Amino acid sequence: MKFYPSAILMHYWVNNNDREDDVTILRSLVKPGSIVVDIGANVGTISLPLSYHVTNNGKVIAIEASPTTYTYLHGNITFNQIENIVPMNVAIGEEEGELYFSNISSDDMNKVVERGQKGSVKVPVTTLDTIVDNLQLDHIRLLKIDIEGYELLALKGGMKALEITEIIFLESWERHFENYGYSTKDVIEFFHKNGFAVFKRVHGAMLQLDAAYISEECENLFAVKRMDDLEQLRTL
Repeated sequence: MKFYPSAILMHYWVNNNDREDDVTILRSLVKPGSIVVDIGANVGTISLPLSYHVTNNGKVIAIEASPTTYTYLHGNITFNQIENIVPMNVAIGEEEGELYFSNISSDDMNKVVERGQKGSVKVPVTTLDTIVDNLQLDHIRLLKIDIEGYELLALKGGMKALEITEIIFLESWERHFENYGYSTKDVIEFFHKNGFAVFKRVHGAMLQLDAAYISEECENLFAVKRMDDLEQLRTL
């Protein structure tokens, strides 16, 4: 990757194995021909390696709301001459429109903010369902979503998309969710209502979660429809 002035790339400069665990896990869940949707793609640390794994028969839709960070994402895609990534500079929400996005130097922590917040930028909002319709997607093998607490609102705009999605990899933290008026319980109940079981990975084992669970710290959860999709994770 090019060394843009990005918080994530600064982490990579110090430790080039940073987030390698996430990449290894997600790589195990896809195969040549898979469709991946990466909401909160940042500079492409997930999208780029997965694009090689799904091959040119597959596709990665890399979505980044921050205009500045998006230029870094697009630059990394161009630098690597990758043709199977579809980059999109939009926010994902419950309905079409616009919202305001923070623009702080720790760009891996930028998030949806109230209108008029100092330094914020206005960005267009689309829905996951609109993307699925426009790109004529008939399946999504993996949906990765990491948008600093706005996850449930984005998922609610993708009810049709969830019907064709097999696995969801979601950043979960009660503190982030509270900023937008919901809880871990609401996320888990939403998944259950839409046919997904929810798990977290603990020392290589997959622990199934119920609605009483709270993400007390920032962590990654998995939502799956088929239990056999977890088998790869148990062997890592």
